[in-house]
Amino acid sequence: MYSRTKILFIGNYLAGNKGTTALASRLKEKLHNEYSITLISTQKNKLLRLISMLIHSLFHPAQIMVVDVFSGKAFLFALWCTQASSWFKKRKIILVLRGGKLAEHYAERKHDFQKLLKRAHKVVTPSLFLQQEFSASFPTISYLPNFVNLEQFPFQREGRNKYQILWVRSFASIYQPQLAIQIVHALHKKFPEASLTMIGPDDGLLESSKQLATSLKIIHRIQFVGPVNHSQLAAYYHRHGIYLNTTQYESFGNALMEAASSGIPIVSSAVGEIPFLWKHKLTAMLAQQQETSAFVNCIEALWQDTRLTEAICIAARKRSEAFSWEHVEPMWKALLS
Repeated sequence: MYSRTKILFIGNYLAGNKGTTALASRLKEKLHNEYSITLISTQKNKLLRLISMLIHSLFHPAQIMVVDVFSGKAFLFALWCTQASSWFKKRKIILVLRGGKLAEHYAERKHDFQKLLKRAHKVVTPSLFLQQEFSASFPTISYLPNFVNLEQFPFQREGRNKYQILWVRSFASIYQPQLAIQIVHALHKKFPEASLTMIGPDDGLLESSKQLATSLKIIHRIQFVGPVNHSQLAAYYHRHGIYLNTTQYESFGNALMEAASSGIPIVSSAVGEIPFLWKHKLTAMLAQQQETSAFVNCIEALWQDTRLTEAICIAARKRSEAFSWEHVEPMWKALLS
């Protein structure tokens, strides 16, 4: 009888609680016929999450353990889990470097990074930016991009409200939700039709963002939606005229890829992986400074030039097609073989 290879994914898989879908969950759906995949952990409590990760690292019968590596406490979780696995299990360990702040984190914890990477049979990253940042110290890191379900985000240009801006991230400092509000405030002076829809869970800045919108007297132009199920995001991409991304760090940018696939023009900060994947005025509009005026100029350029907007949307959709499951599947199967 055929026995599927057992794979243990170690990471923070809380996305379902926040209205999104973790890449590992989508991988499990795609690969379930060939592999037996377990995802750990979905625990909200950090201590319980760590305990669950360590127990499974020690005792799960998986032949392969795939560990997502981020910065901060998540990095320590990865460090401890790989140590636990290497003590008691002879299994293949694969590290996936995901955190946009990992390059900065490496400078602070070089010794721990070296210990972690030495335990791995293979190290991959979905970020050309991170691969470049680590190339001098770890030249064997391979590039394995994330994928987008193109069928879930079909290309559509009709039926959009040109002046409706969409922002999809959590209300955390790294994503700068208040910058998005300031951008709409600046646009509203010249374009009174401008509005903003903000989708995502509260990670500490939701209330202060609402207060800012109230103080700027544009609260009536902003809709705070909260978390939205991943399956419903395409409808938002199809209704809005601009996708705004104000992040300070980015290791891939799944939402940008989904937006591009859906046909909504992207205006984004030019940080981390973004300028590696997207080209200014060709597949997106990239703000070179983290300043309100830089984003405003990009949005105005799209609103004032229909040909530019249409050309960017078509080129961005074509770009997203390079990250379909059809293109990425062989890379994952080669990694797990």
